[in-house]
Amino acid sequence: MSTEKQPFKFKVSSREVEETEAKPPYSGRYFQNLFGPISEECKAWVFVERFKPGTESYPHYHVPPQVEIFFGLEGTGICELVSQDQKFFEKYTIEPGDAVYCPENWTHKIRNASDKEYWKVYCVVFPA
Repeated sequence: MSTEKQPFKFKVSSREVEETEAKPPYSGRYFQNLFGPISEECKAWVFVERFKPGTESYPHYHVPPQVEIFFGLEGTGICELVSQDQKFFEKYTIEPGDAVYCPENWTHKIRNASDKEYWKVYCVVFPA
């Protein structure tokens, strides 16, 4: 029997993971980090993000081979995507049950579409 400690838990519950607020200037976004961030031990970053009304993420992209998927849980959000060559722009509404795929090198940001209700989204960053 090995006495080595496992690098991370293989099962987590969002009911047991503490929610933390992003620091200014990104206040109003709350994270529950379920797995990750990506490392040698963990090949995917999985988290739940909750946005106050009107709050948005900052525009960013993922270096190949990493991609990101958003899955709506509660409320309504918006995802905006811009291709690396800036020839293509996509804008999607994300409601509960909707998923949006963000390809590698596409700049993207997400935001709460409501000025009254919170928006909650499940996020996964992983190498494709």
